[in-house]
Amino acid sequence: PYTTLFRSYVGPTLSDYSVRKFQVFVEGIPEILKDKISKVPELEKLFVPVSELNSAEAATRKAGTPLFSYFEKVKYNL
Repeated sequence: PYTTLFRSYVGPTLSDYSVRKFQVFVEGIPEILKDKISKVPELEKLFVPVSELNSAEAATRKAGTPLFSYFEKVKYNL
């Protein structure tokens, strides 16, 4: 249903503010981020369905989870 169309970004706010933590997007990731995703593919994995926001955000803070490693990679490379 509609909840799958809405995706929330659970990564760090990027230094150029092109995307902010917890920003919600409808129907996909904006074109403006395609270059960044090509440089750091993990960025794309930090867009999660809004219905999974709470668990995904918790996972970004738990060492050893995939979302934690994606968060760290984006944090230090973008």
